[in-house]
Amino acid sequence: GFISVRSQTNTRYVNAFGDDFELYPIPNENWHILPGLDTMNFRYFSKSAFAGSSCVTVQNFKAAKNEVDAMISHTINVDNSKSLLLTFKFAFAERIVGNSDVLRIYVSDDCGATWNLENSRLGPFLRTTSAKINDTAWYPILASNWAMATLSLDKYAYNPTPIMLKFEFENGGGNNFYLDEVLLTTTIGTEELFADGAPSVYPNPAHDFVT
Repeated sequence: GFISVRSQTNTRYVNAFGDDFELYPIPNENWHILPGLDTMNFRYFSKSAFAGSSCVTVQNFKAAKNEVDAMISHTINVDNSKSLLLTFKFAFAERIVGNSDVLRIYVSDDCGATWNLENSRLGPFLRTTSAKINDTAWYPILASNWAMATLSLDKYAYNPTPIMLKFEFENGGGNNFYLDEVLLTTTIGTEELFADGAPSVYPNPAHDFVT
């Protein structure tokens, strides 16, 4: 069956969330994981990054086809946010033409009881390099190997309950997938709060995301 590894702390983010994956392996206080049936779940990767020295990856090259893995964020209060924008960097290479790997982005506003699919990228719309790399596990070595995704989540503005983000990757026969610099930015109605009433900087020490 599926194993969910999740932080037991009560800290939640308020009106903002960001992670550049520079400090701590996952799972951690920001993320818990829902691994599939094999061992190729989302994990810390220290050989490549869009910026800095590390990111997270699904080592899809060795995973079973149709395997599904996911990583889920901590709760984020957005009840004071009048707009929400999610951005992230990603990298992926196909092995052959016709690979059907897919990245799905979900949001939950009921603590993970249900999930709303907000965006998906399939096959050629997921790849970030035109190279087909079939004989070895790939990782991005150039800035041009990365792409940025932008997703409006304004439908959750002023949501009275916290939201959670889920990144889900399904193996369609392609090579490895990489994720970096996940950032949820908001425009707020009054003053900006970050950790249940106290200003905070995340991560600490900060690398890319400071608010």
